[in-house]
Amino acid sequence: EIPILAATRPLEIVKPNIYSLAMAGIATMVAGFGLIGLVRFHQKIFSFFSTKELVLIALFATTIFVTVSVPTTLFFTIINALLGPASFLVIGFINEMLYYALLTVLIMLIRKPWTITLVSAVRVLLGGILLGAFTPFTLVYVGVSTILLELGFLLSRRGENGLILALTFGICDALSVHIDFQISIAFYRLFYADWYIWTMIVISGFAYTVIGVLVGKHISLGLQAITE
Repeated sequence: EIPILAATRPLEIVKPNIYSLAMAGIATMVAGFGLIGLVRFHQKIFSFFSTKELVLIALFATTIFVTVSVPTTLFFTIINALLGPASFLVIGFINEMLYYALLTVLIMLIRKPWTITLVSAVRVLLGGILLGAFTPFTLVYVGVSTILLELGFLLSRRGENGLILALTFGICDALSVHIDFQISIAFYRLFYADWYIWTMIVISGFAYTVIGVLVGKHISLGLQAITE
């Protein structure tokens, strides 16, 4: 027997990404401890706010859900199909810029720790109940993102300087986007080009967030002038 055609192909063995597994594991533990702390001390957290402030937090959380979560969930597939890799430019405008503008307005009106935590909790609950957008990895991402933003809020001295708050939140959200990629790589075995990851981190994670915070800070100044 004489072979008609012979070909040699290199054998490539893809090993698990240790860095992604480590980042995903750390993020899961951090989010788990945060969730346990929230459940354990929820009464003390609620007592930290007045009834008026809790109503305002619930109102803003619902507004964020309607204007950010619902459009993103409904049109995510369509935008991805039309724009492909560039879809984050549109999705990020809603999911990052608009979200952080509304969130900044709230934390400027209620300059207290745990405000971001309560908004995030209400948003996740609404998304899970009304849209079915509830997975363990959602809890991990939201948990880590919330902890980073709470720390960023305290480090920026509760938003006294709008630019410092914007840069701090931009860094926090960029870290959150990076962690979200590592979770997807570790658990869903997805592969992304390095340029795409860095573009998402810089534009969607950092730039859109900074712009959103600055817009929210400007709006909050007008609202504070009206209330006074």
